[in-house]
Amino acid sequence: MNWKWLKLVPWIDTRSLYLSRTPHGGNLLDVGSSDGETLRHFHEMRPDLCFFATDIEGKPEAYPSNCCFHRGDLNKESLPWEDATLDTITCMHLVEHLDRLDLLLAESFRLLKPGGQLYIETTRSYSCKKLLKLSRV
Repeated sequence: MNWKWLKLVPWIDTRSLYLSRTPHGGNLLDVGSSDGETLRHFHEMRPDLCFFATDIEGKPEAYPSNCCFHRGDLNKESLPWEDATLDTITCMHLVEHLDRLDLLLAESFRLLKPGGQLYIETTRSYSCKKLLKLSRV
């Protein structure tokens, strides 16, 4: 798929729609970036953004050239970036790999600017149940 064309019709894809709401020149963090495929798609659609990524393993050599990578484990440690510096955080197919979601959510809220957005995507029902259980605490 030619992802750069989705920026013209972002409502076709939920990720594209979400990405279209990030301010021009904004900062985007992808949590659980893995092989960088999603980051490369995002960069193709929005080359104006500054990209940040974190993953327990990751392949930063495959990430966009303007991406700042941190190798880390959200089961154990906080993220290195300053408070209220990010406009957008994406987290795709990661929550099912975390023991607890409270650190992910706390770090997301700490890092997001006022009005910033967190996008979590999972296809596993038990991951959704973890999120719902946490929201009731």
